[in-house]
Amino acid sequence: MSRFDRDSTYLIVRRWIDHDIAHRYRAPSVQVSGLLTGLLVMILLLAEGWLLRLAIFPLLLVSSAWTGFVFWRVSRITRALTIKGDRQYDQKGKFMLPPEYANSESTTAAERRKRRRSRR
Repeated sequence: MSRFDRDSTYLIVRRWIDHDIAHRYRAPSVQVSGLLTGLLVMILLLAEGWLLRLAIFPLLLVSSAWTGFVFWRVSRITRALTIKGDRQYDQKGKFMLPPEYANSESTTAAERRKRRRSRR
């Protein structure tokens, strides 16, 4: 059984988007989706005639959904990378700083501590 048989289309697309976002400085998937949606909105606003607008509207819906999916993945990956960096700071980075900063904590650790305190 091949990998494509086991995985759904969603997982394949998600892996492709995640790899693109995490390994490239300017991910084409983000730029193309935003550009395409903006272009379709401009065409829709400038189009004359209801038939042309009716033809462009489904494309705009699909493009908007794709852009939303891409930006949702961007936010998830950004959050994961932030947590990873904060963890690394808490474990190693702060001890390389001058002694007065050695007892500091990362933003993620401070937020976690505040959430725990507010639950009690």
